[in-house]
Amino acid sequence: MPVPAARSGLAARLPSSPIRALILRLVRENPSWGYRRIHGELTTLGTKVAPSTVWEVLKQAGLDPATPSPLRTLNSKVKAYTHASAARFRRIARAAP
Repeated sequence: MPVPAARSGLAARLPSSPIRALILRLVRENPSWGYRRIHGELTTLGTKVAPSTVWEVLKQAGLDPATPSPLRTLNSKVKAYTHASAARFRRIARAAP
């Protein structure tokens, strides 16, 4: 009986179907998580997968592996609000006699 050839290249780094399904399920259930958070959760669940493998699976699925953190999103909202408030204050100050 012939021995199957060892996988090489990208195919060697891609996980089996159940692990891919688990990665995609975690992303579906937690859309704000990036690849590092997903990797950490997989490690907690006892699944040995490299962070780069999670990145590759997400890229192949057409998903953004590095979603912006909620803190960065909040900071940008606060900056936009502050900028708009300052502009409003300047308009009011110019209109006052």
